[in-house]
Amino acid sequence: MPASLLKSVAHYLDGQDQVNKTIWPTLFALRRLRIAVRGAVDRGNAETHSVAGAIAEGADVPFNLDVVKFEKSFSLDDQELLIGQMALMTLTSYFEGACETAAADLGWASHKFLMFPPTATSWRTGQRLRGHWSEMRAGGSALIETCYGPRSRARTHYAESRLPAVLQGFRYWKEVRNALVHAGGRANDALVDAQRAYAPVTNTDLGLRAKVMLTRDGGLEPNPGSAKLLTVGDRFAVSPYAAFNAADIMNKAMITYDFLLCRTSSGERLLLDRLLSEAHPKRWGDPDYRQPSLVRSLSNRAKAPIPDRPDLMLRALERRRASR
Repeated sequence: MPASLLKSVAHYLDGQDQVNKTIWPTLFALRRLRIAVRGAVDRGNAETHSVAGAIAEGADVPFNLDVVKFEKSFSLDDQELLIGQMALMTLTSYFEGACETAAADLGWASHKFLMFPPTATSWRTGQRLRGHWSEMRAGGSALIETCYGPRSRARTHYAESRLPAVLQGFRYWKEVRNALVHAGGRANDALVDAQRAYAPVTNTDLGLRAKVMLTRDGGLEPNPGSAKLLTVGDRFAVSPYAAFNAADIMNKAMITYDFLLCRTSSGERLLLDRLLSEAHPKRWGDPDYRQPSLVRSLSNRAKAPIPDRPDLMLRALERRRASR
């Protein structure tokens, strides 16, 4: 399980890793198979089975059927689109599950606000932020700030200043997913609204090398003009590349949430309890056991990052254990 401050974030990152190890290799295998099938077509149907079987490297594919006819009835392009849709639906489910679990662990009534962006102005100034957004921006834990702030902000995908744009991107892809599931793959009002809000966002705003959006003609563009934007009722499909882009956005949001949520007062207590759960209760009274090196050991066992100040974390653990 990847190292993270919050266990819920670790579960998301672990799920994303499973997608990387399963769905994307399947896509690349399909592309090899496409080369085999189309190469066989060029050579003549008699070689279809042997060529496809060789390049697929023993994959379990229904080669007892005519592969050329099989591709005509359900093309490899169609299969790639299905993989893209599966990846998007899986990743958004992991993301929402992580938000729900984190909110419940922190004792918050709902996780829904974590999936909708605050306005860029309110996030930048701190004014008119509502509820837990204000708490997340201000931070309630000097301990977490000192022990994990520098290394968290140094992470490639950390995006605190870009969070409104990143969550605008997540909202767009979440509505794409919802329209796939609930509207039969046709754009609905919620998707069109999310698209309108996301259209002005640039890849620079997101901190990504590329940003893509679905277009009416079935393509992908970074900032499509109004004539190419989806309208209510338009059918669409999600390519693997689109799912890649959505995955980058969700990863940035989740990496940022890991630190911001843990930096709240309740987040600090959650991390301390997580580390204490790895401690040996019978040895806690031994001063030789309670050394800064213990913090490194507990962090490794809990799959949490090692703090920059183990001495401060150790004193916080002692106070937290005494108060329970």
